[in-house]
Amino acid sequence: MHLDAALDAARTAVTLAPDQPKVYHLLSLIHLRQKNYQAAVADLDAYIKLDPNSPDGQTAKQIRADTEHKVDNSHP
Repeated sequence: MHLDAALDAARTAVTLAPDQPKVYHLLSLIHLRQKNYQAAVADLDAYIKLDPNSPDGQTAKQIRADTEHKVDNSHP
């Protein structure tokens, strides 16, 4: 996989369109694949801030909760 290249592209997208929730969704997917759960939570927070009430926003809230559990469980 080319996660580093995807991450670079997603970060560029954030700088070009910081008010687009889908950009943060993409970042969260990349960070989840990398098992960088803290970064994924931050990405999901940004997504939820921009799109809290849509069906996708509700899904993001659930994914965030699941990911937060992973963060909590990785730190004894």
